[in-house]
Amino acid sequence: MRGNIRAAMAVLCVVAALLFQGCDQGDLRVTLSPQEAVDAGAQWAVDGSAWLNSGDTAIELPSGDHRVTFRPIEGWIAPEAVNAVVARGELTTMEGRYVPDRGETDPPFPTEALFSNRNAEPLTPGPAAAVTMELPQPALVAELLSWHVPGGEKDGGAAAGGAVSLRAVASGKVFGPWPARPQPSKDGEAVAWRATPNIPLDAGAYEVLDSAPESWAWNAASGGAGFVDVTGVWYADMGGLDIGAEGGSGTVGDLEVSVPPGSFPEGVSLNVSSTGEEAAGTEAAGY
Repeated sequence: MRGNIRAAMAVLCVVAALLFQGCDQGDLRVTLSPQEAVDAGAQWAVDGSAWLNSGDTAIELPSGDHRVTFRPIEGWIAPEAVNAVVARGELTTMEGRYVPDRGETDPPFPTEALFSNRNAEPLTPGPAAAVTMELPQPALVAELLSWHVPGGEKDGGAAAGGAVSLRAVASGKVFGPWPARPQPSKDGEAVAWRATPNIPLDAGAYEVLDSAPESWAWNAASGGAGFVDVTGVWYADMGGLDIGAEGGSGTVGDLEVSVPPGSFPEGVSLNVSSTGEEAAGTEAAGY
């Protein structure tokens, strides 16, 4: 009799363990964007398993942290690998956004420093404060460098590069993101990420957004903010001109502007600015 009781208790323990294990699981679903990247083959995986498509669900994962990676595809910069926390008995959802890889374009004119908070003091990864760049007057931002310390929580992601953006503090409007590629650096501790926005910005404050804040280099001398170097040219606004698909002409400042019919598929706004010795026309649509 005693033996039967012990056997029954053992069976109950096994069943309880199996039930508890089943309850200690959850599901994970990842949605990828934009659709053009999905059409080009964008996929995701969890903990090194097989690649999954956008919107697929990985089921019955143990509750806790899981590593989500994104498949590299030609013409696009994949999101950084991230940790997803799967809750017991719940569906956890997250998104991954790919960035178009348009290559780097250097401006055809000399540039100067617009902003820098980098210094030679010892570095720490992971900024404790936002990086805010003040532009006292309009400028064309040609190049942006952010500095990263390899070997942090991103598992070497600092050496792979990522993406950067700028957010206007006053309006909240975000410019970017732009691909940021790792560059050789004389600083043995850090890796420089180089992006080439080549974008005209109005005077004001702009927050620098980085895709890998965990490895962003900072120290007390930078005010706890991640290291950033920005170069470009200051310019004075000389006015603008609206041009339709039928073309047109007009005077902006001291310049005569003429656009042949069919130059643009639809109406655009042209902004003409002076950088001191030269005047440059930039298409303002989309900024």
